[in-house]
Amino acid sequence: MNRRAFGISSRRILALLGATLLLACGGNTRSSPFGSGRAAPADPAQVVVENRYWSDMTIYVDRAGSRSRLGTVSTNQTRTFDLSPVVAPPGASVAFVADPVGSADTYSSPRTPVVPGDRYRWTLAVELAHSTLVRR
Repeated sequence: MNRRAFGISSRRILALLGATLLLACGGNTRSSPFGSGRAAPADPAQVVVENRYWSDMTIYVDRAGSRSRLGTVSTNQTRTFDLSPVVAPPGASVAFVADPVGSADTYSSPRTPVVPGDRYRWTLAVELAHSTLVRR
């Protein structure tokens, strides 16, 4: 019997083999329970900023004296920011900085180590000195 009897052309066979090869070698980024494959990238750390202060706040990450802007949180709003490994590498010690819009004052959180997958909750109080930072 020849291939034509089954309606399968050489191109279809090659396409099927190529697709099988791609699936066998392709982009599975999760590791299996047996340890084969590449390790899954960890979720980035996040900071949730709750702004109870009377002014909108521009939020920064301070790492070794270098600041990176995360964004703005309006008064009485809560916003979540991802901490990319470029801005806050795993293991680095960072502080979060709140800069009230239209003011020369700033407020910094205590320094904390960055752990991938962790979530930090920074509550900016009406009296900034009473603000809290919790790591989960």
